[in-house]
Amino acid sequence: MNNSAICLLCVKPNKIHIDFFNSISNYKLFMLCDDNNCNTNIQNIEFIKIDDNECYNNGFKNSNFFISKNPSAWDKVFYYFSKINPNKYDYVWILEDDVFVPNNCAFWNLDNKYGGADLLCRSNICNSSKNDWQLWQTAQKHELPWYSSMVCCCRISNQLF
Repeated sequence: MNNSAICLLCVKPNKIHIDFFNSISNYKLFMLCDDNNCNTNIQNIEFIKIDDNECYNNGFKNSNFFISKNPSAWDKVFYYFSKINPNKYDYVWILEDDVFVPNNCAFWNLDNKYGGADLLCRSNICNSSKNDWQLWQTAQKHELPWYSSMVCCCRISNQLF
């Protein structure tokens, strides 16, 4: 997985995250900050700043209805890696700033263990019926089966983007 990236979603860069990122090798490192006025002069890390209106007007919105901000950082990361900077990385790890990563080899170890999967995430649950489904109001726009995934930290392939 030598053509992979890691993107941290945050409001502003945090020293702990920056120090951790600087301990990781073999990945292109990104931080996508919701605060477009934050300091981004940090070595080895590329900062992604996308105007809310640009993201929204290009149809990237409402990817996470649990977050009141629209577009959210998730909308922006999807927009960035599928439209602004597509096809550059085979895989992109995306993680929220409150995710615990046990060590700087965790991504490398998971990449080696799971190879070429299009989506790596904590869980992926299939529901083949409309019974007992918390998100049925949103999901009903789509045909069954419906899937839900825990994606606070996930790896997405270029093909899936």
